[in-house]
Amino acid sequence: MLARQQAWPPIADRAQQLVDEVGTSTALRLAAIAAYEAGCFALCLTLLDDYAPLFAQHKLPGELRRLRVLCQHALGIPQALTEAETLAREEPTVENRLALAQLYFTHGDLKSLALLARQLSAIPDVPSEALLRMARFVRLEDHALAVALWRKATTQALPDALVGEAYSQGYQLGLDEELRPLSDTMLQLGRQGAWGLHPMTMEELLAWAAQRRQFGVQLDERYRQGTIPIHLVEE
Repeated sequence: MLARQQAWPPIADRAQQLVDEVGTSTALRLAAIAAYEAGCFALCLTLLDDYAPLFAQHKLPGELRRLRVLCQHALGIPQALTEAETLAREEPTVENRLALAQLYFTHGDLKSLALLARQLSAIPDVPSEALLRMARFVRLEDHALAVALWRKATTQALPDALVGEAYSQGYQLGLDEELRPLSDTMLQLGRQGAWGLHPMTMEELLAWAAQRRQFGVQLDERYRQGTIPIHLVEE
């Protein structure tokens, strides 16, 4: 019930007990996911390493192998990239390739990232969210590839939650003439107050921009004075 409510910390607090006392692969999956979602990456990694024998041939399924890689990455463990490459090669699912793409992007390996994006773009039925994410990753390295990924994503039925992201990327890619359908959808969503969108007059927009600019100046000043840490600035 807690998992369905995405109340992860209470499960993470009992993750070790859950696996010890129930002792099944299902219990391990629940405990590991809860630990990861609660930000307890070391605990998640320990659970996956210590209790892998709960699965056949002591081998974690792809979902949990990917989770293990993400924990390694969050903890700064160098083997994360190598294991992500192995996982994507052995189980070339969209999710595993996206996890590898995220690591390539973080490591600044844009050449490998672009190659992976081309492979992904050739696969039919890739979710639009994945295509937009890859387009964002490769935009500076390969503009034409980013455009191709964006167009493939936007020719599908975009979920309302992705309309704003797709519009923003299209603008950054210089595809202004192709944004009209997204503009119309954004306006409809804004009138409904959906997904954080709402319509503004030009005067309201200018006032909002000025407020954001002033906030940015104050934030930068506080950071330079050492009164706020960088991770709070990022948030």
